[in-house]
Order: sequence, then structure tokens, then C-alpha cells
Amino acid sequence: MPEQPGSIALRRAGGLLVAMQSGVFLLGTREPKLFVRPAEHEAGLRFNDGRCDRAGRFWVGTLKDPDFDPVGVLYRIEADGMATAFRTGIHVPNSIAWSPDGRTMYFADSPRHKIWAFDYDAASRLSGRLVRRCRGLPVERRVGSATNPTCCCFGGTHLDTLYITSAKGAGLFAAVPGVNGLAESRFG
Repeated sequence: MPEQPGSIALRRAGGLLVAMQSGVFLLGTREPKLFVRPAEHEAGLRFNDGRCDRAGRFWVGTLKDPDFDPVGVLYRIEADGMATAFRTGIHVPNSIAWSPDGRTMYFADSPRHKIWAFDYDAASRLSGRLVRRCRGLPVERRVGSATNPTCCCFGGTHLDTLYITSAKGAGLFAAVPGVNGLAESRFG
């Protein structure tokens, strides 16, 4: 890769959407091709965690390396390449996810040790209204020994294997937690 990848999404049209340092790229069998670089994207920021909503839009956040000053932005990338900024003042964007019914969007800013839950409607998009902060949740069980876990996803034939990536040591862990996940949405 020409730049450090922060996150990927499968595309409905085949290939991948890859968020790298300077923008969001298309990747198939050839060299990565720049798809979008939001006008607000500043030098010194890099794209980090991202995930597609069920409507096929890619939500991705930026951060300032290595200081993690609160200058990052959460963007929504449309299939036509339009990028819209939804939140600013982010340190380290991580853990973008949706509830099984798609009506709640979860988003974490890791250094704050909080997960936000927002009302979410695929037609009207993100409400902008904080529903609740999830802090101090009880730990039902510890999975793996990942240092600085960054993202989780379910895989395997029955989506019953939890994969966890780690920023420290570029680790990848797998566990079978006894629950099934949802299939990842594709971009486009």
C-alpha cells in the first residue's frame, strides 16, 4: 500500500474501499485509485476506523498522528464520492457500528473511554442527538490479551468468530464468544 491503511470495506461492485492517510481509495486488481479526499481533510490527519451502514455509505473518522489532538472529523462517504462531515473535535475515532435493527449508531473516541449511541435513520441519517454515553459498562468476560484493541468484527461460516485487531504489535486475535454477529454491509 502506498500509505498506511486505517480501515476497509467490501464494495458491492467488487474490490475494496480503503481509508488511508490522505483519503479514501478504491482497490481492485490494480494500484489504489483515489476515490475521495474531503475538502476539509487537513494535512497531518489520517483516516482511521470506518464501517458501512446498511444503506451502503462509508462512515470514517480521522485523527492527528502521533499527538491525537482533538481535531479529527467523522465523515460519511456516499457512493458518488460526496463526503459530509458530521462530527468534529475527535481524538481517535474507533468502533463505528450499528444496532441489529439499524436504529442506533455507536461511535467511540478511544482516549475519552466512552462509546456514544446516536439515534440513526438510514433515510435521514445521523440525528446528531446523543442518546446515551456508555461508560463503565460491566465486563462480562475478557476476550484475548490484545493491547490497544482497535476494531472487532465477526467472521466464519456462521459469523460466530469474533476477530479483534490491536494497534500495538499489529495483532489479530480470534475468539468464539457464544453469540453471532451481523454480516458487514458493502459500500455502494
